[in-house]
Parts: sequence; structure tokens; C-alpha cells
Amino acid sequence: MVTQNVDGLHQRAGLCDSLVSELHGSVFRETCDNSECEVTEIKRTFDVTSGKPHNGRHRHKTGRACDSCGSDLKDVVVHFGERLRDDVLKKARQVCLESTLSVVMGTSLKIPPANTLPRLSERRVICNLQWTAHDKTAAMKINAKCDDVMLAVCKHLDVQVPVYDPGKDAVAREVKEVKEQSSTKAEFAPLSKKQRSAKNPSMPRTTA
Repeated sequence: MVTQNVDGLHQRAGLCDSLVSELHGSVFRETCDNSECEVTEIKRTFDVTSGKPHNGRHRHKTGRACDSCGSDLKDVVVHFGERLRDDVLKKARQVCLESTLSVVMGTSLKIPPANTLPRLSERRVICNLQWTAHDKTAAMKINAKCDDVMLAVCKHLDVQVPVYDPGKDAVAREVKEVKEQSSTKAEFAPLSKKQRSAKNPSMPRTTA
């Protein structure tokens, strides 16, 4: 499974980490800012970006400290303009090259380098409500909702789809508990107007 999602839903659905290439990271993992620390990555059962300032934009610090060295912990979510992890992208490319069929679900195929991966496979099936630039090269294009298509595929393959129970989902329980117990965000120095303008090109700039 190669995904641009950062919500960890594939693992919560039953796939192990080794079978999922998360191109843009995950909100359930954070890493130590100290390159010399023995702690490389920490898995969480809660969204590590939920307490970040400014709705989590532009800053990777999560407001927590590493238990091993005391340095800042950062999320691993890849924002626009940031580089993907080389090892994750390399594995995703290899998987696609070895695949005889890529089933592309719910993406416009506009964001590189993710949009280059499906065409590495021998054939492609694209399921998306909107037009994509790769429709003409696909073996099949399905204009429908992903849920409807996958339910039909599972029925055809005689695969039983279990009913989702939030009570049996450790992540769902943890998220609920965190929301109930904490109503405050991590403390960060607020950005100045000049800093916000520099970090967000879409923000109108004032002129003299």
C-alpha cells in the first residue's frame, strides 16, 4: 500500500507498518530533533500534531520532549515544498515497478512525486470522481466513490468487510480520552506578522 494519507487508517484497518509506504508521513509518529540521540522514532496512539500552534502549520515541533535526551520532538508529516524521506520513496518506487497492476484510489494525481508512481506499474486502474491527467493511459477509469467500488470488489472476491467499532480501536479510544482530558495547546511563542507573511506566501503583503 502506497499512500499520501497521514491519518494511519491503513494500519488501523489491519495492515502492518511494513506493508504501508506513507509518502507524506503520519500524524501518529514523531522523532527526536537530536541527531545523536538513540531515539529515532516514536509511535503514538494519538495525533502528535493536535496540540501544535497555528493549526499545526509550518512548525514541526510537537511541544513534547524526548525522554532519552530532553531534546524537542518533531512530527514527521511532510508539508508542501518539503522533501520526502528517501527510503520511503525508494521502497514505494520498487513496489510499483514490481507490480503488474496499480489500483489508484481517490487522488487527482497532481502532486509529485506521488503522481509518477502508478505509471511505473504494468497497468493501472484509476478510481476517482474527477478527471486525472493519467486517465488515458489507464486500463480502466472508474468514476465513482472509492467506498462503493471497494465494497463491490470485496463482494466479488467474497471478502467479508467487518463493521467498524470505535470501542475496539486503540487509536480512537486514545483520541477521545485526549480530547476529554486536555483543552489546552502546547505553549509556543506566537509568530509576528512578518514571520507569518514569510512562512505563508498566500498571506497578503502590505506595501508602503
